[in-house]
Amino acid sequence: MLPWVLFSVVAASIDPSSVRLCVVAIQDRAFTGLPTAAHDEVLAIALGKTGMKAELLGFRPMAAVEHEARDRGCNYFMYTDVVRAEKLARSKLSGGMKRMVGVRKPPSLYEAELEFRIFRIDGVMPFVAEAITGRNRTKDLRPVVESRIVEFRTPKAEGDSVGDAAERLAMTNALVSTPREVMSEKSLAIEAAVAREVKAIEGAFRNPPAEKRPLE
Repeated sequence: MLPWVLFSVVAASIDPSSVRLCVVAIQDRAFTGLPTAAHDEVLAIALGKTGMKAELLGFRPMAAVEHEARDRGCNYFMYTDVVRAEKLARSKLSGGMKRMVGVRKPPSLYEAELEFRIFRIDGVMPFVAEAITGRNRTKDLRPVVESRIVEFRTPKAEGDSVGDAAERLAMTNALVSTPREVMSEKSLAIEAAVAREVKAIEGAFRNPPAEKRPLE
């Protein structure tokens, strides 16, 4: 018998509005010490804006997550890990030379890297797995911060308690009143990476990767 030969099958585009995605809480594998709950919220909100229905789940082993995702009616579930968040090296121009030429010291530049994996319910291999980077000063960052402000001002739909709405409003006020330079630059880099992650996820559904199938 001849050995199996793998061949590619082009997958059909998936309408984001047909996707119900259970989103597992982001895990801090880089040990940044930063809370990730706010990034979970931003990720779910941004996915919802693409037309997908996103449900947040707590972190658990894959079998438990898949069981809960099925119970909630999700057809996909995903994991996201922060694997790197670090300060990038500055220009080699010395401080004395900068003062001589009148160059102002720029804010520190940070880069974060996320890895995400999306699984189909009853699937074994990831539907898509990618690594995404983001920096604390990218064109993707501002829309994410503004999205969080707008959504936190708006109480969630039915079942939202007054306490929940008040808590979100307090978070909004803190975000609006906190100068940008005081906010964690690492956290901003992670938010920028989250924004790019959402674009990658939407692209993966609209243009699914080719499937590899064995041919005997």
